[in-house]
Amino acid sequence: MKKAITIFTFYVLAVISAYGQVTTGQISGNVTDPTGAIVSGATVNVRGESGFNRTLTTNDDGNFALSLVPAGRYS
Repeated sequence: MKKAITIFTFYVLAVISAYGQVTTGQISGNVTDPTGAIVSGATVNVRGESGFNRTLTTNDDGNFALSLVPAGRYS
């Protein structure tokens, strides 16, 4: 019985840790001009090596954020 509880506990922990694996992330930042002033309404293009492409617009504070971005290299 003790062995069954140990195996069950291991299985539950393995399943929980599998759900903790993340395959997406977030890209965020802000856009400023050469003087350091914020740039609202700027277009930000996110291009990934896998073909993932998105176009964003900065908010009034010059910030942008893109969630659920697949893992990879971006420019």
